[in-house]
Amino acid sequence: MSAPVRKLFRDVGLTCRAHNTWANKIYDTQATKHGVYAVVLEESRRTPDISHLQIRDWIRTAPRLCINNNRPKNAVNSDDFNKHISDHLRTFWLPDENIPYIGMTKDDSIKNRVSDFYNHRLGKRSPYSGGLWIKTLSDWRQLSIYWAVTDNGPEAARKEKEMLQEFKLYSGAKIPFANLVDENGERKQKFIKLTGAYS
Repeated sequence: MSAPVRKLFRDVGLTCRAHNTWANKIYDTQATKHGVYAVVLEESRRTPDISHLQIRDWIRTAPRLCINNNRPKNAVNSDDFNKHISDHLRTFWLPDENIPYIGMTKDDSIKNRVSDFYNHRLGKRSPYSGGLWIKTLSDWRQLSIYWAVTDNGPEAARKEKEMLQEFKLYSGAKIPFANLVDENGERKQKFIKLTGAYS
């Protein structure tokens, strides 16, 4: 079941603001504050559209990227390795998922965080590597951003945890696709590891 975006915000006591496509900058003066945000697909989908080219760029940019500590010598040009990573990512996509990432801005403004996230190159450590799996989707630039302000950074952190808990009510106790850590700090990858993910 798709999670109702605006209701998720309301259920944790926040009023969200929609911001069209991610590619457009946020000019709202409220976005200079701390807060929480959700990266949203306006139409849910059964399976993710993973980009072969994005995965290949990730492999090239992060020379230590591997699965279960294994990486072929010619990893960048290995279709099998590319497919292995893509198949692994697909196992974390939720049926009819419409919110692949929920994040917060504890130490920065919403405006800056969303911009840094958009400009981040898959495989790099900065400007913002949280939710990096989003960048493996072929249409990530067309995703929408919904956001809400909080009084301070600690409140933003609490609200993000609450939103993840609410999300689980719709997803069968699972967190969004690109959230790699749940509200309790537990990493969702336990058997197959993508290690050395940064250059």
